[in-house]
Amino acid sequence: MCGGGRIWEMFLNGGCCGGGNDFPPRYHEDRHNNEREVLLEEIRKLYARGMISQTQYWNAMEQLNRGRFTLDDLWELRNGGKIEQTLPPRNDERPKNDSPAMSSDIQSQLQFLEQKKQEVFKAKEEVAKLMEGINQSVKKLKEEMAFDEQMAKQLVESDEAQARAYLKQRQETGTQMATMEVRLEQLNEDMKQMEQMETRLNAKALELKALGQRELLAKLEGDIKNI
Repeated sequence: MCGGGRIWEMFLNGGCCGGGNDFPPRYHEDRHNNEREVLLEEIRKLYARGMISQTQYWNAMEQLNRGRFTLDDLWELRNGGKIEQTLPPRNDERPKNDSPAMSSDIQSQLQFLEQKKQEVFKAKEEVAKLMEGINQSVKKLKEEMAFDEQMAKQLVESDEAQARAYLKQRQETGTQMATMEVRLEQLNEDMKQMEQMETRLNAKALELKALGQRELLAKLEGDIKNI
């Protein structure tokens, strides 16, 4: 059996009881919870809607987790990272004019693309929420590991068995945390894939609109020739 000093030395050197990574001490912060939730939800919405980039999203989340992200920062993020997006007006809000409409086939395809864009948007929202939840869980697990490490350090001389128990618990928590980090990376790849889907959908919509305009021009040219 390892002695008190030896077990702690093995722990610090990455032996059977885990590595000696340093983590910040456990703490619980209850201040400004309401404001933080508002900021968190707004950042998620901006990212899910494609109004900010992935880099901007993670930078904002990092500052928020450190308590350095304010409402002023949110305003700057919303305006600085904004990508122009306009939703199609409802039927009763569309301007009335006598311009010829695109063919029903093109209109049908555009409606299909818009539906898929909305589906991708909702999926991005859900993935963004999952990623934030996993990040928060990983943070809490790190705090638990730091606590177990501190308790093992305090008990190593007086109660070796209890110290071992804390170190074993720390190791199990570390395994769980590593699994969650893998899931986070997978979701990150999913988010990138959905962003590529959005790019392809937008490109296809522009292509169809261009084709529709050419059809309208050809029809207009034919009408003029028949005058």
